[in-house]
Amino acid sequence: MNNSSHLISDSDEAESIAAAASENAEQLQQQQQHQQQSFDEIPLTLIVRDQTGEEMLFRVKKSMHFSKVFEAYAARKGYSVMTLRFMLEGKRLKGTESPKMLLMEDNDCIDVWLEQVGGCF
Repeated sequence: MNNSSHLISDSDEAESIAAAASENAEQLQQQQQHQQQSFDEIPLTLIVRDQTGEEMLFRVKKSMHFSKVFEAYAARKGYSVMTLRFMLEGKRLKGTESPKMLLMEDNDCIDVWLEQVGGCF
């Protein structure tokens, strides 16, 4: 009889250890998600440079879509967003992309160009 009660307490102890390990794993996962969310909310500075070399700085969250940056730049310069082309390392940026999607870092530079129409005589 003592033997069976000893086995029961060992299995109970194993179950409680497994439950505690599972709870610790869940807490660790929640902490990592919270840290990632906090990291995503840290603003970064983006430099927008035009053809003449003039720069404008924007503080944005990593999850913010570029369309907001495009609109703010165009408004400050007095242009229509449709006449501007925003480029990062030779690739045209889309308004639906974000700094997080492109793994951008603080002080990365976006080049902006006025769209040229025509060219033939």
